[in-house]
This record gives sequence, C-alpha cells and structure tokens, in this order.
Amino acid sequence: MYTEAVLDQPSNSTQEDMQQALVAASGEIQDLRKAIAAMRDRLDNSRLDEQQRVQQAVASANEEILQLRQTVARMREELDAAKFGEQAKVQQAIAGANEELSEMKAAVQALRDTMERQRADHDGAVQSLHVATRGEVKQLQGTIVELRERLEREHAKG
Repeated sequence: MYTEAVLDQPSNSTQEDMQQALVAASGEIQDLRKAIAAMRDRLDNSRLDEQQRVQQAVASANEEILQLRQTVARMREELDAAKFGEQAKVQQAIAGANEELSEMKAAVQALRDTMERQRADHDGAVQSLHVATRGEVKQLQGTIVELRERLEREHAKG
C-alpha cells in the first residue's frame, strides 16, 4: 500500500525540474519583454532625435530665409535711396542686387533640396527600422511559441 501511494505521486525531483523549467521560461519571457521595451525606447529616441534634427534644419532654413528677406528689404531701401543719385550708380546697384538675389535664391533652393533629401533619408531609415523591428518581434514571438510548446511537452511528460 505504501509503495502504491508513493508511485502515484510525482517525485519531488520531477516537480522541482518542472518548477525550475517554469522559472527559467518565465525569466526568459521577462528578458524578452525587457528587450522589446528597450528596442521600443531606442526607436522612440531615434524618432525624437530625427524630429529634432529636422526641426533644427527647418528652423535654420527659416532663420536664413528671414535673414535673406531682411537683406532683400535692406537692399530695396538702399536702391530707393540710390534713385536720387546718379543713374549709373542706380543701374550698378540693381545689377549687383539681382546677382546677389539669384545667389540667395540658389542657396535657399539648395537648402530646400538638402532638407528634402534628409527628410527622404529619414523616412527610409524609419521604414527600415520598422521592418527590422517587425522581423525581430516575429522572431521573438516564434521563440516564445517554441518555448511554450517545449514547456507544455515537458509538462505533459511529467
């Protein structure tokens, strides 16, 4: 009778093994969750950094545009004042102003082109990061499923 009762109960070492496996799987799941949270934080930080860089570039371009507008306004005032002077000086000032204005427009256009390239690069980087993160999450989910199945098989054996 005593031996039958002992045989009917799972051994302490089997229970301990199952408990250890459960604790290990639980720890691994917790580690995976922490890793996912860390990846999300890095992604969010990367997005924030990129947004800040874009905002800084836009602010810099806007500041330069404002300066260019002020320069143009100042030049117009000088031209108005020069109208009262000699006609030759007026023509020279207009020619100089037009050349500088063209250079400024070219500079503004170059900045806009650069900003658009940076924006496109950023969008591509964000998309690549999304794809990589999705793949990594799928892989981690597969690992979780595999570990869960292994744990269930071991539990079913016990």
